[in-house]
Amino acid sequence: MKSRVVFIAMIVAMCLAVGTNGPLAISSEETTVEQIVRQYVDAYNKKDLATFEKICDPNVLFIEEGKKTMGWLGFRDNLMSEWDSIAEGSWDVVKIQVHFADKNFAWTTDEGSFKGKMKDGTQVQESLIESCIFQKKNGAWKLVLTHLSAVPSQK
Repeated sequence: MKSRVVFIAMIVAMCLAVGTNGPLAISSEETTVEQIVRQYVDAYNKKDLATFEKICDPNVLFIEEGKKTMGWLGFRDNLMSEWDSIAEGSWDVVKIQVHFADKNFAWTTDEGSFKGKMKDGTQVQESLIESCIFQKKNGAWKLVLTHLSAVPSQK
């Protein structure tokens, strides 16, 4: 009986070890990178340039619908122009996946949607898919590349 209790205790300990440090664990770095993607989307919805600037590397590359924008200032100007054309709207992310190339490089994919109304009265409803590359610099994750594609939703 005593050996059975010891055996069960060992199994429980191994399961906890795998769950917190092993292949089933969600690392704190994975959680951090996922939270940055959520902050990025939240900053978009709030038109919060300060948060975008903290997240983005100064040399960030932004690709959307075949258009390439290099650097934070161009990215900022694109955001401001886009925000100026939107009367109301919201970007919602429903699925984020985080992957690591090594301890200093991560990439994410996310899926979501945008629903809104443009200032000219046009209603917009799009499905979005995005990929991002992050690099850890001086202890902080920075967005170095993002590629966003939008597909109008079927009505």
